[in-house]
Amino acid sequence: MAILAVAAVQGPVASAQGMAATAPTAAATFNIPAQPLPEALAQFARQSGAQLAYPPDLVQGRRAQPVQGARSPDAALAELLRGSGLRMRRDGATLVLERAPMDSNAALPEVRVAAEAEVETATGPVRGLVARRSATATKTDTR
Repeated sequence: MAILAVAAVQGPVASAQGMAATAPTAAATFNIPAQPLPEALAQFARQSGAQLAYPPDLVQGRRAQPVQGARSPDAALAELLRGSGLRMRRDGATLVLERAPMDSNAALPEVRVAAEAEVETATGPVRGLVARRSATATKTDTR
């Protein structure tokens, strides 16, 4: 599996080997719009000075959330990845992207269904072939 590393200090694309940068921990100001994840990660690396490592196919076809304002690189990257199914972990000075584990206890959002029952009457129309109510013989609404 190929690993792609992005580092602001060495250009937008660089090898993961031979990079010895310190982990940026100070807050930075981010201005990253919602866009395809590969482009957003390149902007993140430039704006934060952080070093990222991930397989290129992991981020293809995914979208990034917008990140605006001052925050730590870890918090900004977590916000950028929100809803993508990916997470970040720190490996020394490098931020490594990986698939987020599936949460077996995850709850789906509540769904409310509202409907009115169609009531069959003795004198009304019948859906289907068998009437369940009749007004004949006793002239009452019987079941």
